[in-house]
Amino acid sequence: CSNYKKDEEGCKFSNSLDDQELNNLLTDGEKDIGIHPDSKKKVKIKKGRYGLYLETENIDGKLKRSAIPKNLDVNELNIEKATDLLKLPRTIGKHPETGNSIIAAIGPFGPYIKHEVKPNPVYVNLKEDDVLYIGLNRALELIIQKEKLNKGIEIGDIPKTNNKILLKKGKFGYYFEILTNKDKTERVSIPRKTSIDDITLNSALEIINAKKKTKKKKKI
Repeated sequence: CSNYKKDEEGCKFSNSLDDQELNNLLTDGEKDIGIHPDSKKKVKIKKGRYGLYLETENIDGKLKRSAIPKNLDVNELNIEKATDLLKLPRTIGKHPETGNSIIAAIGPFGPYIKHEVKPNPVYVNLKEDDVLYIGLNRALELIIQKEKLNKGIEIGDIPKTNNKILLKKGKFGYYFEILTNKDKTERVSIPRKTSIDDITLNSALEIINAKKKTKKKKKI
């Protein structure tokens, strides 16, 4: 998928087998795992730039490929599971407000869902949900959460100044955006170990104040 955006935490999708294990698994760079029930063509495991992937031919002879999720043990990959993976991307359903499709797929950097809204589609990386079985309700929940983060979730106001604190997610992780009275914004990055679900106004203020103290020390 050429439009897929890499997760800011880096690629978590390449297969974890070491070189020796790959050599044992793949003979001449590939391994046959069975015959596709529809096309009656061989389904093979191959190694590519981003890890292991499946390859077969459609009924019309065109190649069809699908990446293999990192959490799937390729030694136990059977033809049934491979067939399901080769069906991707799949349409989960329609967004009730926009009427646009919500797609589940696997890109170079992992499984994801996409709300096909123009001009900027909404992508959500799937970390716990299974790309093959995630349903419409769960997909909508994740998309709504991502859209809120894109716009900013209001945490509260800074005492004395009453400047609003918004929680947002950017290319390099979560951060606070502070809206000043002069229509200017200030960004404060959130430590990666912080649980976003547990953030309150008090914890946000602690992070913001700690960052300010660090900046003052650097200036001295």
